[in-house]
Amino acid sequence: MFHLRTAPCCSNVFRKQATLTISIIIQFVFLAFWTIFLYDRELVYPKFLDGMFPVWLNHAMHSFILLFSLIEIILRPHHYPSRKTGLTLLAVSSVGYISRILWLHSKTGQWVYPMLARLSPVGLTAFFFLSYISAASIYLLGERLNHWKWGDARELHPNLCRRKAESPTFPHTTCSPAFLFY
Repeated sequence: MFHLRTAPCCSNVFRKQATLTISIIIQFVFLAFWTIFLYDRELVYPKFLDGMFPVWLNHAMHSFILLFSLIEIILRPHHYPSRKTGLTLLAVSSVGYISRILWLHSKTGQWVYPMLARLSPVGLTAFFFLSYISAASIYLLGERLNHWKWGDARELHPNLCRRKAESPTFPHTTCSPAFLFY
């Protein structure tokens, strides 16, 4: 397993938010893909892809990911950053992904998802906005469920978090490395 190296002052927030963002994206992908697929599969996964990708691979990408995400949520407490920070970082992640989709379209003339070709610019804006609202709702629900199941992560592990003044060796960190994974 690899570990991302970041500036010491940012590593705790970055790691926590990266884990949460990935979990939210997984849940959003599951909900969005299967909702649109059940409405009209040609919009997200055209029939001709069945010949290129086996059914099990489609489920690995769009179904089983939710199972592993839920297991991780159930078995592991998470310390969410402030709501403002969490939703802002989720918005930055969303804008980054949307920018990538738009950039690919500008370079190739093709949409990553066939349904985007059917939307007007206003429809695209509404779709991306509603996608963010859905992801933010998943974030808020996860925060609430995490608190309901685990309470405050700092209460679970009081010895792992220290104030800056109590850590003379590493004044830039507020938590020991073990806390970075909560």
